[in-house]
Amino acid sequence: MNTDLNTALKTTLNPSTRLRKASLSLALGVCGLAAGGVHARDTFEIIFNELNRAAQSQQPVNQSHPHNQAQSQIPAYYQTTIVPSAGTQLVAAVGGRVRLSVVDRATQSPLAIYLHKGEYWVAGSPNQAYALNLTSQERGRRALAVASVDGINVVSGEPAGFAQRGYVLSPFVPAGINGWRKNEYEIATFNFGSPQTSYAAQTGRPANLGVIGVALFPEYVPPAPPPVIIGRPRQTIEAPAMRMERHHDARPSAAPAPGLGTQHGQREESHAAATTFNRESASPTEIIVLRYDTVDNLIARGILQIQRPAFPATPLPNPFPAGNNGFVPDPPGFRR
Repeated sequence: MNTDLNTALKTTLNPSTRLRKASLSLALGVCGLAAGGVHARDTFEIIFNELNRAAQSQQPVNQSHPHNQAQSQIPAYYQTTIVPSAGTQLVAAVGGRVRLSVVDRATQSPLAIYLHKGEYWVAGSPNQAYALNLTSQERGRRALAVASVDGINVVSGEPAGFAQRGYVLSPFVPAGINGWRKNEYEIATFNFGSPQTSYAAQTGRPANLGVIGVALFPEYVPPAPPPVIIGRPRQTIEAPAMRMERHHDARPSAAPAPGLGTQHGQREESHAAATTFNRESASPTEIIVLRYDTVDNLIARGILQIQRPAFPATPLPNPFPAGNNGFVPDPPGFRR
């Protein structure tokens, strides 16, 4: 297969979608659990406003791919397209309590997300800068999103775990995470690249390439005291049981080795400030797993397929169209 297929697919679900600037928070300390493990103690965090650098620094790019350009040079009935396979469903975003999508920073358009056999996938291209777009669906309270790429916490750079730093999301406000956090005022961009050039491989941790994770922790909000009714026993309010949501098994299926990783890109300005956050529970209420790979590997996994149009129905040549038993006539204009 032509290696150009690695970058052949950048399907746009909603071209008008744009990352909006949003106020986020970044938890800097490991949360210590209070007695009884009901909620976390105050933790030191950073609120930061992600600067939309793509709109200022990225020049318009030609979205046509060499594979697609080459297709225009050959007859239509020889052209091929890459489409989802019969068992693949196209979705707009992943998650329930928090919605996750991946955005191409050059075009500010979301990449197509494919649901295949219970797992979510996106197709990336080498040297493609991308961002994570998170929108919390928690009503009336903030939520902490601990995010990881290739098994590495995007804030601290350590192997990802639940009790680590993360982004604090306001309800229903889209927030863009453009890269690895370096300090209170800079990030290093997320760029798809070869496994060998990924940040995980360069730091000796290549075991979890090709996966993006988000663990969600709602904020602890003290309940209002129950009403007191004179002459009757005081009512008690029991907290609802915590619910763990997993969209699919996090174990990878048997398939080709990952063809992509996420690089440590160029630094960009991204300012920060401090805040506090109390987790409602030490366990996340939702875990999102979104995998990524090259188009070639998604085809090999059966997630995508190459679609070839049917060859045009033309009549086959007839060796005796007239059945003439005479002699061969001269062609028009022939002189002896």
